[in-house]
Amino acid sequence: MADAPSRLWISQAHSDLYCAKRVYDQKDHRSYCQTLAKYQQTVEKSVKAVFAAARDKGLIGAPIGYSHNVEKLISVLGRLPRVRDNRSVQARINALLHDHNRNEIMLLCALAPRKPVPGGIHVRNTEYPYETTPGNWIAPVDQEAFGLGDVQRFGQLAERIYEGSKTLSRLIEKGP
Repeated sequence: MADAPSRLWISQAHSDLYCAKRVYDQKDHRSYCQTLAKYQQTVEKSVKAVFAAARDKGLIGAPIGYSHNVEKLISVLGRLPRVRDNRSVQARINALLHDHNRNEIMLLCALAPRKPVPGGIHVRNTEYPYETTPGNWIAPVDQEAFGLGDVQRFGQLAERIYEGSKTLSRLIEKGP
């Protein structure tokens, strides 16, 4: 089965960003984990939109896959074939996915729930109860789980990556 085209990924990313803004209530910490989960989905799908656009133009041959972690996709985008027609696209990819944004994306994607490593604890995430230390459980909705700073920081990231990915996907689709 073929992967979905970039416009569908960007459309879903936009929906996630819209929902994040709808659910967010600065005065209610219970909304923070839900908001962060939607920001993570926004960023993930935005990166996948750029990847899909590059794949659809024949710049990348790999499938998108089902992982919440987009580090591999970002790495592949950073290494497009070095041909004259790709220089502008590569420069824009590098500008959007520079080291700071890339590190922030990895931190946000690390908040997606995942199975603990054997013998490890359930780590901080936006959806499932997790352990702060072995045997000390909290829910993502608890007041100490996420702070206002987390929501603001990752909200700004989600906006940047969504807007940049939307523009970049269109540029790739139009071609040189």
